[in-house]
Amino acid sequence: MAKCPACGAEIKDLRCIEYGTNQYYFDGSSYRWIDFFSDGGREYRCPECGMTLACSEEEAKKILGVQDHGEDS
Repeated sequence: MAKCPACGAEIKDLRCIEYGTNQYYFDGSSYRWIDFFSDGGREYRCPECGMTLACSEEEAKKILGVQDHGEDS
């Protein structure tokens, strides 16, 4: 199992932070969510200490030891 280089915690999953914009309706007193628009940015962080460990899904999979079984034709 992977360990966080910052805090030493055993890592079985990562916290994924996706960057973008939330859009809401505002009626003067409350907000109603419409949609989320991703800007494509993501960080994968240690769930214990919050240190960013990867900036792509591929890097995150390597940290977690997940083998990507892509389609090879």
